[in-house]
Amino acid sequence: MVLSVPRLTVEPVAVVLVRPVQLLLLVLKVAQVKAATVVSATAQSVVPVVLAAQSL
Repeated sequence: MVLSVPRLTVEPVAVVLVRPVQLLLLVLKVAQVKAATVVSATAQSVVPVVLAAQSL
C-alpha cells in the first residue's frame, strides 16, 4: 500500500514534466537546424565582404 500511493502521484507528475521537455527538445532541434542554415547563409554572404574589406 505504501508504495502504490507515491507511485500514483509520481507517475502523472513525471509525465507532465517529461512532455514539455520533449517538446522543448524538439523545438530546440528545429531551431538548431534553422539557425545552422541561417548562420551558413549569413557566413556565405558576409565572409566575402569581410575578406574584401581586409584586402583593401
